Amino acid sequence: MNVIIAGAGEVGAYIAERIAEEAHDVTVIEADTVIGEELSHSLDVNVICGTASAVPVLKKAAVENCDLFLSLTANEEVNIVSASVAGHLGAAKTIARIDEVIFREDPEFSYQKHFGIDEMFSPHMFAALEMASFIRNPGSLAIEHFAQGTVVMRQVIIDERSGYIEKKLSELDIPNDVRIACITRNTKLIIPTGDAFLQAGDTAILIGETEKVSEFQKNFKWERSDKQRIVILGGGRIALNLARRLKPNDFHLTIIEQDILRCESLSCTLPAATVLQGDGTQLELLMEENVDTADFFIATTGNDEINIMSALQAKKLGVEKTLVLIRRPDFVHLIEDLGIDHAISPRAIMAREVLTLLKKGKGRSLADMGAGEAEILELHFTNEALTGSRLKDISLSRNTLILLVKRGEEVIIPSGDTALEQDDVLLIIGKASDRKTLARLFGG
Repeated sequence: MNVIIAGAGEVGAYIAERIAEEAHDVTVIEADTVIGEELSHSLDVNVICGTASAVPVLKKAAVENCDLFLSLTANEEVNIVSASVAGHLGAAKTIARIDEVIFREDPEFSYQKHFGIDEMFSPHMFAALEMASFIRNPGSLAIEHFAQGTVVMRQVIIDERSGYIEKKLSELDIPNDVRIACITRNTKLIIPTGDAFLQAGDTAILIGETEKVSEFQKNFKWERSDKQRIVILGGGRIALNLARRLKPNDFHLTIIEQDILRCESLSCTLPAATVLQGDGTQLELLMEENVDTADFFIATTGNDEINIMSALQAKKLGVEKTLVLIRRPDFVHLIEDLGIDHAISPRAIMAREVLTLLKKGKGRSLADMGAGEAEILELHFTNEALTGSRLKDISLSRNTLILLVKRGEEVIIPSGDTALEQDDVLLIIGKASDRKTLARLFGG
């Protein structure tokens, strides 16, 4: 495939390297001639020096022939303009890196639709999603990445006092925007049909629109009766994104930040959180705030060394789980060898998402469920014979459930009456042995 990347900063250069390794043709547009020359000598890519939002530069890069245009500069306005212009000039798919939330989630205006951009990605958002999913439960990463954070996955234990036990799922008043994805009974994983039922002690995975899931789960018993305590070191964009995804009803949240003005801003934005002004690398402060009682310590500062050392210190104090943000992807596995539970690199996550787009038409497994017995699978629907067919009219095995349908930027929680359209992306839970059958069915 032909890929054009605008911007050769940390994110752009790393993604260019990863894509080139996959034998794709890569052209990088970089405004800084020094950076451009260095990149042309270090990577097997074509480098064009110039402004990515300028039409002559885009035409020089043969944008009309490119399969994927990525605008990854540090300037969000440049990213929006260059991706929009590239699309109008003929780029098959355009993606803009947008870290500022207002550009992605303004309730009154869609920048993405207005400028005709196919996707708006944010490394900060992806990092926050991965942290949140690690805190909640393993399979949630697949769901939340797929739905760009608009849908959540929650795990609940069925209480013997619940009015939902010993009744068929088809008879329950489950909201339209909520699905029961799977049920674990003792050690057996069940992918439910309408005839399935819940028993006391079952563990159920719920997926759906955030508020609807939060309301519906009140019919069950939470996996934990007490709130988990989370301490976040650093109050930057990633910390803010993470805090917004952790509901205050579920977690006690403490943020430690040195900058007093940032602390004031965080206190206003996150009234349910405790915001402390201070140096979170100081052992005395961590001990004063009883960090040893935290379930999770998450280091999100802009300094890799501070994140590593503070997480190791928290682990030594007795914190159950530690996560660190790392700018250098090559350090991730080394850090986990030190005893830190999980390391997250925004650059690596962004590269993974881009490489997924380049594999369109191929199924990929996003998460194992039930100790590998089942999996969450992403498939691109291209079967013309089934276009327009309703899900209830498509013959699927009893072990298969379509969880979500992504149509452009819209994420649909499907019912039996949902009709499939060309280029829909499906998120399916099924037996691992059924992957090839499902790929043939939906991929044509």
